Amino acid sequence: MFYINRMGCSCRHDGNFVLDQPRGYEGHLMLFVKTKAVFVINGVTINVEPNTFIIYDKNSPQYYKACDDEYINDWIQFECSEDISSGVDIKFDMPIYR
Repeated sequence: MFYINRMGCSCRHDGNFVLDQPRGYEGHLMLFVKTKAVFVINGVTINVEPNTFIIYDKNSPQYYKACDDEYINDWIQFECSEDISSGVDIKFDMPIYR
């Protein structure tokens, strides 16, 4: 069963936006990025385009920031009572382009 802790839709930030969570969150974080952005994953800088999707695993370091004048995303912080990757090929901590 899934438990949504917090969420936001079309959350807008200015060009100075940076999220830096070196220890991540206790649960999972799912993002749908609507603008260009910069992610650092496992020490690698990745520039992403609008319509990028990512699910961070529990406690994964998270660093992402605005690339232009504005950063917009939808996000959900959630927990799951079972292993969500069991029987499903989920790629955690990897941007997926739509």
